[in-house]
Amino acid sequence: MGVVPLWTSKSTAASTKKRRERLALINDFRATYQLSVIDLKGAKAITTRSVNELAESDYDDETIMKAFVVRAIKAQEHTNCLTEVLFHRALIRAKESEKRGMKGGLSGVPVTFKETFDIATVDSSIGFSARCDQPAEIDADLVRIVEEGLGGICFAKTNVPQGLLAFECGNPVFGNTTNPFSSNHTSGGSSGGAAALLAMNGCAVAFGSDMGGSLRIPTHYCGIYALKPSQNRFPFDGHRGVDSGFEAVPVVVGPMTRSIEDLRYVSQQVLDACWEHPNLIHGRSPLPIPWRGEEVDKVQKMKLRIGYYLEDGWCKTSPACARAVQECVNSMEQAGHDVVEISPPQAERAAKIFIALSTADGYDRIRELLREGGDPREPPMFL
Repeated sequence: MGVVPLWTSKSTAASTKKRRERLALINDFRATYQLSVIDLKGAKAITTRSVNELAESDYDDETIMKAFVVRAIKAQEHTNCLTEVLFHRALIRAKESEKRGMKGGLSGVPVTFKETFDIATVDSSIGFSARCDQPAEIDADLVRIVEEGLGGICFAKTNVPQGLLAFECGNPVFGNTTNPFSSNHTSGGSSGGAAALLAMNGCAVAFGSDMGGSLRIPTHYCGIYALKPSQNRFPFDGHRGVDSGFEAVPVVVGPMTRSIEDLRYVSQQVLDACWEHPNLIHGRSPLPIPWRGEEVDKVQKMKLRIGYYLEDGWCKTSPACARAVQECVNSMEQAGHDVVEISPPQAERAAKIFIALSTADGYDRIRELLREGGDPREPPMFL
């Protein structure tokens, strides 16, 4: 059976319901806490701080959370980057955290998770109507590590492309996320909602995932930072995809931040927390290796031999990307590294193998979800 060509009443109903719920939660929070009196300029003094500064700030957790919610609402209005809104939950947790005097590497820090992560009581629809109104029963392992182990506070989930395999970021349920610097362009995918939110200082830390560029592409499009870690380095259980059991090209989860310093800090905190709080990990345990700061420092002092390329012999490089690579080459050479131009072998063959593996079921599962929800197919969904 072919894909559904037009919106059906079922798909329209699911989309309308989810978007109305999202808007109602935002407006209710804004009215309840009179956020209009907190101007963006005042929030900026808080939201531009580093993650470490926020965790050790003299500001109370409630004030920090309200400041980031102001920025997040602005980002949502400008880019449509949020899916599930958890503002009320987050503020309650911020107040409780302050009372308990909880301390951790991300204590009181506002964080978001990609739509793919399970958070108890809310959906992980991944942009499919068929997966709406099926709230998760428990948190994903990484959510527990961040909130219970480190004291971070999740206040929203972020948008993704339908089916996840796209360089754009839109779906029939929540709509399209645009680039924070140009509404005529995309924020990238599939962790595009998080990238847009971070670029507008709408959160301090976001967590996304990556198989074929889903952390790296939106990071590039929105001017932020992300780490795609090695497989099984960060807790993965409770992260939803389209095809269960697909492991030919492993999906990994990782952090997204607004600076390299924040990226290093958050990575260290999460890896050490996995080591220190194994009871919070209910699924497959990550590799039992804590942060190795001494090794990182040692590498930073070494003269490295680094390969780069401007053309892969198959796909034409855009002038902007070629310029960005060349600027990196120049910076690394100035830092004393040995930078060598290389020719990637068989780029076209590698791409075809990746596409064959990632679409091995012929899109049967995606087509099934489209039929179940009556959703139209987004143009970039099929490779």
